Amino acid sequence: MELTLLLGPAFFICLLLTGIHCYLGLHVLARKIIFVDLALAQSAGFGLAISLLVGWAPGSLSSYLITLSSALVASVLFTLIASKNSRIYQEAFIGIVYAFFSVLVILLLDKAAHGAEHIKHTLTGHLIWVGWNEVLKVFLIYSVISVIYFIFQKSLWKSSIGENNHWKWNFLFYVLFSVVIASSVSVAGVLLVFSFLIVPAFISHFLFQSFFSRLLFGWGLGLCLSVIGLSGSYIFNLPTGPFIVFLFTLLPIVFIIGHSLKR
Repeated sequence: MELTLLLGPAFFICLLLTGIHCYLGLHVLARKIIFVDLALAQSAGFGLAISLLVGWAPGSLSSYLITLSSALVASVLFTLIASKNSRIYQEAFIGIVYAFFSVLVILLLDKAAHGAEHIKHTLTGHLIWVGWNEVLKVFLIYSVISVIYFIFQKSLWKSSIGENNHWKWNFLFYVLFSVVIASSVSVAGVLLVFSFLIVPAFISHFLFQSFFSRLLFGWGLGLCLSVIGLSGSYIFNLPTGPFIVFLFTLLPIVFIIGHSLKR
């Protein structure tokens, strides 16, 4: 009973993260710009660092707006580079943006009181301390974004696979992506957001061909890893966010080794 009460909000946040991030991860892999989510998450982390520095509580409206604004700046930059045909140019620019916002976070928080703790928060969030009010807020935001994705699903998917590279679809994708990332980073942190986005989609690409099969498998995998991570962190008294990231990132490494040996 104690475990359920303590981990209940964190479990539902993981459920929401798995639902929308696995879907977005399939889009990211289709676009072949793997680290765009990490760069967007880091840009949102910069906004979160600003809010922590000025004393705004994570999850507050002021904190969310500055986090979202920072992510939207990056989304505009990625829309501008998306018209380039070469994926090399896009990946290089994404790496530059990631490094830019990463070093801004370090410079911003270096002289701040509890700066190291703030940096840790931007990386791994405060998953174990999530309240039901934050769960409700994230649910409402994700629900609105999911409806928009459903309405424009065909056009956005064609944009992701390169059949329709018009700037307006790239811009819509990155703006919606930024809203999701800004909502996720304040709770889960940069590294956990990246894990939820990439790992289920990455492994499902090896096992299934259809988009729907990959999505279903990714949802199941993300949910299982979340339950194991939450339970394990409680049992072994480990920090929840980093332990879940460890599980998420360990799995594809083991999977690739096993896949290679089998071949």
